[in-house]
Amino acid sequence: MSPATVFKYLERALQEGLGRRDFGSAARKQAREFFGEPLVCVYCGSPEWKRWDHLVPAMSGGEAVLGNIVPACQPCDDSKGRKPFESWLPVRASALGPARVSEVPGRIKRLHEYRERFDYEHTTRESALSAERLSELEDLRRRASELQRDVEAFLKVAGPARSRSSRSDNPGESVTSDEKRLARNAAMRKWRSENREHHSQYMKDWHAKRKQTGESA
Repeated sequence: MSPATVFKYLERALQEGLGRRDFGSAARKQAREFFGEPLVCVYCGSPEWKRWDHLVPAMSGGEAVLGNIVPACQPCDDSKGRKPFESWLPVRASALGPARVSEVPGRIKRLHEYRERFDYEHTTRESALSAERLSELEDLRRRASELQRDVEAFLKVAGPARSRSSRSDNPGESVTSDEKRLARNAAMRKWRSENREHHSQYMKDWHAKRKQTGESA
């Protein structure tokens, strides 16, 4: 797994943590009643639905609530990703065949009716935050971006370790391998040290800000 993938999930965790999560058994029952039994994939009609999907993707601020969570099959869910369903669905249908293309307008209309039925309106998570909390969120994202760059730089310098069996018997190459190993170890120690200092300073600043806010309240 690449650093970019890991940090993408971090952003998703932030988005989901800031939004509402209210799709328990009662909400699922209402969704089932709206779409009708037996449930099928709302995008293609397949009875092999396996997932509850976000109409507005979680990475785009979509919440796990009625009006935004729908039954979907695994191929459609994977294909849709972060794309808006209105623009993605015609492309998906064309890949499945002419019969599916003719169904697209009705499917999109039904999904809009679902959103309206449960009064779901997409807004950005940031719009609900106070100025102070928004500043903290942006600081977290900045630090995450810096950490991602540090991790990528570290991996670029370190590279994959060579197994002992693959090392050359040439003395000159052994010296070079030893130098690379020492460089990797030094880079790792430097990275760990810098990030401990960054984290420590961030926590000091955060506590000082909270204390100042409490005193001024």
